[in-house]
Amino acid sequence: MKIVLLVFLISKSVLSFSQENTNLIPVAPTNNEVVFEVNLSNIQLGKPFEVSYKMPRSIMQILEIGTNIVALGDTDIEVSNLSPTSIDLSVRTYALQSYPMPSLLITALDLNSNTNIFYTPSFLIPITNDLISNTNITLADIEPIYYVWNHLWTILLLVFLLVILGVVLATQYYKPKEKVVEEKPIDPYVLAKDKLDKLEKQKSTLTEETYKEFFVELSETIREFLSYTKIPLALEMPTREVVQMMKEQKTDEDLQENITFLLRSTDRAKYAKQIFSSDRIEEVIIESYKMVKMIKRQEDKENADELRKS
Repeated sequence: MKIVLLVFLISKSVLSFSQENTNLIPVAPTNNEVVFEVNLSNIQLGKPFEVSYKMPRSIMQILEIGTNIVALGDTDIEVSNLSPTSIDLSVRTYALQSYPMPSLLITALDLNSNTNIFYTPSFLIPITNDLISNTNITLADIEPIYYVWNHLWTILLLVFLLVILGVVLATQYYKPKEKVVEEKPIDPYVLAKDKLDKLEKQKSTLTEETYKEFFVELSETIREFLSYTKIPLALEMPTREVVQMMKEQKTDEDLQENITFLLRSTDRAKYAKQIFSSDRIEEVIIESYKMVKMIKRQEDKENADELRKS
């Protein structure tokens, strides 16, 4: 019974090769019966590609993979799988031109228990321009890049900012001041008289379409005047509230009757669609002028009493 001592010096290890081993002279022949498989269509710098070697049928056991191998390009080789009759390699290339794959020095035992020493066949590793330009290796700067500030840019920037600031200040300085128009205080008596004069001219030319509009404007004129003089917010108040407020203020009875007549007359024309005769319309206009005069007399009397007291 034959006892075969199997010696594996390399299993799942990395073999490093260098171009500097030029003084090593191969003494073993190349075994062209070794079959290899490799895909050379998508080689990239720094990325591994696989190479598989299958020993001839006469080889029973691989004993050793030698380390005295010459590589003509910067190459890293790692044994990814080792079996008695096959070897799988993971190869990374960093070369910038095509070069031959280094041959492996194999020590193996044949079927007759004889020791054989031979090299595996070589093949060309193609390095193309596309391979170099499409590499996934990122080269970092050896030293950081320092930016040198040009003082001319500082001066130009300051000048630009000063120009902008000058334009803004000049615009504000020379901006013409808006004239403030003082609002003249409203004289409710003049305002009411002007509106009544306008309505007085329209009374004789009223039509079915302008009748209601006439009394709406008359009602607003009366209520607006009361808002400025006797009853604040009379423009927004219903007639009954205006009448109630006059009673609470103890307004002169004649003035109360006058205002009540005017407000109820305009309400009937606006809301009840009552059609007044020309005489009634004339009466409403006359009473409106009378209301203004009565309130004016009362205000003048009150002002005179205050002057006497002072």
